[in-house]
Formats: sequence, structure tokens, C-alpha cells
Amino acid sequence: WSLSIETSPVLALSTNYLVMNMNTTNTVGITITDDAPPGEYVFGATATNSTLIPSTNVTFTGANRQYTASIRPAANQYGTNELTIWSTNILNQFASAKLLVNVLLVTNPPVIIPVGTQTIVQAQIGNVPFAFGDALVEQDKLIVSFSSSNPSLIPARNIKLANALST
Repeated sequence: WSLSIETSPVLALSTNYLVMNMNTTNTVGITITDDAPPGEYVFGATATNSTLIPSTNVTFTGANRQYTASIRPAANQYGTNELTIWSTNILNQFASAKLLVNVLLVTNPPVIIPVGTQTIVQAQIGNVPFAFGDALVEQDKLIVSFSSSNPSLIPARNIKLANALST
């Protein structure tokens, strides 16, 4: 008589914690330990928050027993998520490993479209159109302040914002 023991494959990730910036792609190495002969592995991923990392935003490349998972959060999303990476081998045996992903909010400063040289008649009110905005913050939530390079000529207190133009 003979005894045959087959063990399930094991996935080992290069890290169990990944920190990345929003709107970027990062990779995690995957090593498979498996008694089954090397062959086609099927990979997939599920997240506790699929709005942050949809399964379609995790792709796999590699061969034999060395693979790479490329992970990209959904556009303009940030937060923490547990990602389960799974695989089946040619014997349809299942293995999985978990990865905690922390996607950081990337903040960029607001943008002000440069204002060219302006001429204002003395003792008159001058309107100087300019546009400003921010990719993540609504314009009415931005705080606009003014300064003057020559406060004796134009005091900052005399500069007011009216009819904001967005970028």
C-alpha cells in the first residue's frame, strides 16, 4: 500500500503592511510554496473596502513560483484596507494571504493663476480678475488672504475678494 499526502500551497508576501499615496501604483512580491508541479496559477484579490481598492485594480504578473501583485487604489480615494490575495494551483488547491494597505491622502496646495501687471487709476477702484482653486477642496471652503508689496501705496486691508473665479 502507499500513502500520498498533498499539502495546500502557501502564499508568502514580501510585506504584510503597505503604505502608499493615493493615485499611485505599488507592488508586493508573492512567493508560492507548493507540492504540486508548477503550472498556471490563478490569482485574485478581495478587499474589505472595494471602493478604496477594487479587485480590478489588483493585477498579477510572474512565473513559476515568483509573482508580483500591482495594487492601485481607486482614483482620489484614501484610507486603510485589508486586502486578501488568493491563488489556486493546477490541482485547484486554494491559498491566501492578507495584507494591510494604508492609502495616504496626498494634498497639493491650492492653485492661483498668475496675475499680470495691472494699472489702476489713482483713487479709483480697480478690478483685477484672477482664478484660484484646489483639486480636493471646494472653492468656497478655501481661505483667501492678500498682501501688498507696497503697503503704503496699496494697504492689504483695501484689497477685497469679489466674484471668485474657479480654476
